[in-house]
Amino acid sequence: MPSIFRRMRRRGLRALIWYRRRRRRSFAFRFYTTLIPAIVIVNLLVGGILAYRGVEKARAEMEIARADLIEAVVFASGQPLNDFEYAHLERLLRNFLHPGSIEAIWITDDTGYEVARAGNLKAEGVEGVVEAPIKHRKANVTADVGTLHVAFSNVKINAVGVWVLMHSLLLTLATTVMALVITGRLTQKDVIRPLRDLTQAITRTRRDGTRHRVDYKTEGEFGFVIEGFNAMQARLDRDEQALLIINSKLRRAASVDNLTGLLNRDGFEQAAEAALNQAKADNVGVLLMFIDLDRFKSINDTFGHAVGDEVLRTVGNRLASSAPLGALVARLSGDEFVLLLTGETVAAQSPTLTKTLHREIGRALDIEGHMIRPIGSIGYVATAEDYSLSSLMMKADTAMYEMKHSAELMPAAYTPHMGTRTQARISAEQVVKEGFFGEHFALVVQPIVDLKSRLPVGGEVLLRLNHPVVGALSPDAFIPVAEDCGLMPELGLQVIDEALDALGVLQSVDATRHFYLSINVSSVQLSNAFLTQLRQLIARHKADTRYVVLELTESVALNADGKHGEIIRAIQDMGIRVALDDFGTGYSSLTYLKMLQPDIIKIDRSFIQAGSLSRELAGERHLRYRLGALGDAIAQICEDLNLPMVGEGIETEEELSYCLRSGIAYGQGYLFARPMSLADFVAWSCEQVAPTRHGALAEANKGCR
Repeated sequence: MPSIFRRMRRRGLRALIWYRRRRRRSFAFRFYTTLIPAIVIVNLLVGGILAYRGVEKARAEMEIARADLIEAVVFASGQPLNDFEYAHLERLLRNFLHPGSIEAIWITDDTGYEVARAGNLKAEGVEGVVEAPIKHRKANVTADVGTLHVAFSNVKINAVGVWVLMHSLLLTLATTVMALVITGRLTQKDVIRPLRDLTQAITRTRRDGTRHRVDYKTEGEFGFVIEGFNAMQARLDRDEQALLIINSKLRRAASVDNLTGLLNRDGFEQAAEAALNQAKADNVGVLLMFIDLDRFKSINDTFGHAVGDEVLRTVGNRLASSAPLGALVARLSGDEFVLLLTGETVAAQSPTLTKTLHREIGRALDIEGHMIRPIGSIGYVATAEDYSLSSLMMKADTAMYEMKHSAELMPAAYTPHMGTRTQARISAEQVVKEGFFGEHFALVVQPIVDLKSRLPVGGEVLLRLNHPVVGALSPDAFIPVAEDCGLMPELGLQVIDEALDALGVLQSVDATRHFYLSINVSSVQLSNAFLTQLRQLIARHKADTRYVVLELTESVALNADGKHGEIIRAIQDMGIRVALDDFGTGYSSLTYLKMLQPDIIKIDRSFIQAGSLSRELAGERHLRYRLGALGDAIAQICEDLNLPMVGEGIETEEELSYCLRSGIAYGQGYLFARPMSLADFVAWSCEQVAPTRHGALAEANKGCR
């Protein structure tokens, strides 16, 4: 027996699990297994109520009929019972028997003696006995003459109830079947089939990835759902096609530079690795060129990024059109290009090919009325032994930097000793970082004097690096390195901080109270963050901005109409004067003077040296004489614009005379003093400025404020 129960239990669990799974997976199964019991229960309730009411009605009618019967028998049996006509009573009682309703009926006289009987008291179904007194009226006197006994049953009533219940069940069954047929057809048409087709379409779409539509058409909500689903599938088809096109474009964009149409870094690296592997398998040579455009940032700053982009496009087209068939040409980033060529003769043709490309790059081009001649520094490596892309790139890059620092301006082939110079550049960067973090930088001041009186009016703050191992380095040696390794913004703020501190020292000494300090600012420093930090430093030192001058090179001034121009004007709005350093050596023009509106112009030393030459040397040194004439013109323009001028690098009396003759009122150079520490500068200034000449000093300072 226990095994039978276990089997039944397992079968019951399996049936339950199957039922639950079917309900989860099939809407139709869930619908019918919910609808059928609901209809059956409702119909059973309705049938049960009808059956109950029918039985109760029949029972009430039966009780009324029974009461009428009893009343009739009592009335009819009074006289015969009084007259002792017992045989008549028995016939009478037999007439009133109704099997199934009245099973037995008998009469007893007033003494309780049974005088007549009909029926069977012990018949099946007898439920009770009803008694009624029998009365007889005689001479206006009514007397009890006996009692009527009626044994009744509800067999017929129960039969009526069963009949009513069966009819109710049949009605329920018929109603259920009709409801199922009608509901099933309607549901099958409007719900089940559309839902099944929709589900199958979704399943097939998810399974094989293709777009399946529902062909079934119906009205109502499911019609809208199917139409929406088909429209969605169609839209997804269109979107998928568009996505394929976009992905194709993205794959191309991922490997192609959108400006020049050449390969980008990722595309080049993938193609180059495949080409190098094939070259290694074929045992052929490899040529890799690294091309960098010189002074490209100046082109961007001078003529705008639109012109710069056109230069890049032109250079890319020239490289692609001049490169041999099968070469990989790419723009890595910014103004950097690379070319890879494999083959048996690449080593032999590399010098000629690099010179051709260098010449093609350098051809002048006219962009928006500007004649621009791009200059490319090319480094290359040709080998049949090294097939590592990273190694070849490093060697070509090293050779490219060799050309940048070479006077020959010809493409440079990589040689092993170039690695030593590369290591030297890395060492220089390390020296600069050690100097910054090890506090080996120091400030010195070179006096700026009034050329007529030779009295100091201020000084230019200069940065020096005294490394404990390498020794002293000039700014020309470490400033470019600091800019390349990203230290210049932080280093520049440190210089300004110490310079403002030095200005406070100068203003605490009577002899140097009216001196100003000129501080050099690199182009990489200029930013909105720099303005915020400068304001904070001015506020912290409580510095008088009238005695602060920031020196900017022309490469900064060239972008005076752009972001740099806004920053420069914000600096001037703070009350700080702006000096244009090395004026005349770059892309100077009157337009820049108009846009920038500097407070001071610093004339480059080369013009002062050339201008100091006598006219008799004009024939012998024609170029230098022309440079001197250009210096005269610059000085005249600045004088006409009422711009104070400071001559740089004055070392001889002839150069001083030229400056005075040209209207240059202020100057600095070894003729007056070399750069010195702040303490020495204060002591030197006190020696130069006697107490009796403070008025003259103040008067001399007015012109430079």
